[in-house]
Amino acid sequence: MDIPLLDPHDVLHYVHTVLDLTVEPESVRSYWRRAAETNVGWATAQPDHDIIPVGIYADETKYGTHESQEKILAVFMNLVLFRPKNIRLSRFLICTIRSKFLLPGTETLYPIFRRIVWSMGWASKGLFPTVGYMGKPLSTKDQENAGKNLGAKFLVTELRGDLAWHKLIWGFEDGWSSTKICFFCDATGTGRRRDLFFEHVGDQALWRTTIYRDILEWIMAKLNLNQLCPLLLLPNFDIDVIRLCSMHNVNLGLLFTANGSSLFLVMKGNFRLCNCLISNKHFERDWAKIRGTHWQSRAGMATLLETWASFSAELMPTSKSGQRRERFIRTSGTSDMVWSLCIRAAVFNSCRHSVM
Repeated sequence: MDIPLLDPHDVLHYVHTVLDLTVEPESVRSYWRRAAETNVGWATAQPDHDIIPVGIYADETKYGTHESQEKILAVFMNLVLFRPKNIRLSRFLICTIRSKFLLPGTETLYPIFRRIVWSMGWASKGLFPTVGYMGKPLSTKDQENAGKNLGAKFLVTELRGDLAWHKLIWGFEDGWSSTKICFFCDATGTGRRRDLFFEHVGDQALWRTTIYRDILEWIMAKLNLNQLCPLLLLPNFDIDVIRLCSMHNVNLGLLFTANGSSLFLVMKGNFRLCNCLISNKHFERDWAKIRGTHWQSRAGMATLLETWASFSAELMPTSKSGQRRERFIRTSGTSDMVWSLCIRAAVFNSCRHSVM
């Protein structure tokens, strides 16, 4: 069966040469130069600073009616330095599969990745393939362009996705719920190595000395050697190519959890609210509804936050001296929980630059 994929070199040729979605050469050189100056692995290993950087991104989403639980997996490409006003116009779909048809684990994904690696190998040379995938003959249509110039050379400098996506495709055993919490260093969340705990912050934190820079050492320490991801074979691959999504890693993960958990603790009684909040029946009614039926939903959280915000002015009246009175009195260690979440996110962001 044919792989349901648009070959990246064909897509890149079309958007760059046919549609003329080009980037100023000096911007491309500046991109590589700045990355090399900051010791980003894929830049220090590449002497040609005229190669156009490319990103690959994948994610799942629900589709259909509101009640539908059907999901679809989509893989996109983008020119890293092409930034239109509507960012969606910079994403080019190359593959899509209904999630329920995916084989367990990476059985479906790895053949797709192998095809991407083959295609990007030719794109890195700036040429149309002269031989087909897996050594097969080219189709009649592809033979017409065999060996011709793509219009530019391209290299992948970003492999983006959320934590679940990276854990799936790379086979990471580390994560938030593991002893070792980071994909790129040996920071721990539990265990005997208290000197490597993620709570240690600052430039002198010991876990900073364990950040992996050598690809082979990282593979041996972090990946499943019996099932290595084909994306390791991408031209000019480096650990720094793997990019964590800041929206998932920080915005949704940290802020959503910190705000939601703090409010949950507030309403469970870990904080003693001032009388004006406790006596407000409207707030109590909304909270009971959200806690009972909508706590896990985004709409429920949005309603709770909106209700909470609507009382901000009422709960913080000013005295004659202009000083604000406290809304509530702290009686638990909630700030420790929030601080812990902040540090966990900081460990990931210290090891790898997060991107949107």
